[in-house]
Amino acid sequence: MRLKWFYESKRIHSFIRELIQNNLMLREYIGDGCVHAVMLQLENGVKIERLSNMPYGHNFHLLPPGHQQATYLGVDALYDEMNKSCHKFTILRGDQGQVIRIKLS
Repeated sequence: MRLKWFYESKRIHSFIRELIQNNLMLREYIGDGCVHAVMLQLENGVKIERLSNMPYGHNFHLLPPGHQQATYLGVDALYDEMNKSCHKFTILRGDQGQVIRIKLS
């Protein structure tokens, strides 16, 4: 993917500045996929040379214990599963610590 349009777009620079200012993106938990979609909408004149499907894994977000703006409930099973994250899709459901695994082929 060529990112020349990103580096030259004042609209995208302004949008990104708003997201990272005062940690808005983290506080509102705006996913990076949503950010990418908005960037493409802001600069909808971008020439698409090739569209392809590719595997995607979301970032592993952690908050340090004692973080003042959020409640942190540690679940040790999640850390064990992260070691195998390239081989399976791991989902942590709710605050009960239920871990669901889907094997990737």
